[in-house]
Amino acid sequence: MSERNKALVREMFAATEKGDVARLFELLDPDMVLTLAGTTPLSGRYEGGAAVADLTRRVRSLIDHVSLEVDELVGDGDIVVGFGRGAGVAKTGRPYNNTYVWRFRLVNDRIVEYTEFGDTALVETALFGKDLVETGSDSPKVGAAS
Repeated sequence: MSERNKALVREMFAATEKGDVARLFELLDPDMVLTLAGTTPLSGRYEGGAAVADLTRRVRSLIDHVSLEVDELVGDGDIVVGFGRGAGVAKTGRPYNNTYVWRFRLVNDRIVEYTEFGDTALVETALFGKDLVETGSDSPKVGAAS
């Protein structure tokens, strides 16, 4: 089962990169839960196909295309964990080169849970244009003395 599930996860990434929404939603269970770790404007728990579709549209409004590289997938039963990278340019003009860890749970050849961990500071700076360090300073704004 692990090899089959890893192949299905690879198919999901291929469909995502090609923009093949029909194939993507064949692989996702209609009641799936997608969780983006962190505290960014995109972070959170998305339940069901409609919520995932809305998230996908929102991400596409922030970045034209992300090229995904899956470096490694490890499977054990219904769980697949992966490590990979994404590269692109955000609509802010800033580079978006992120590193990810993903966890999937599959049931009956469909993804029912998908959790993504990535560089959330990069999401804030590249996708939302936020500056987390004061201009001309190497010190972060957080915790700075006034």
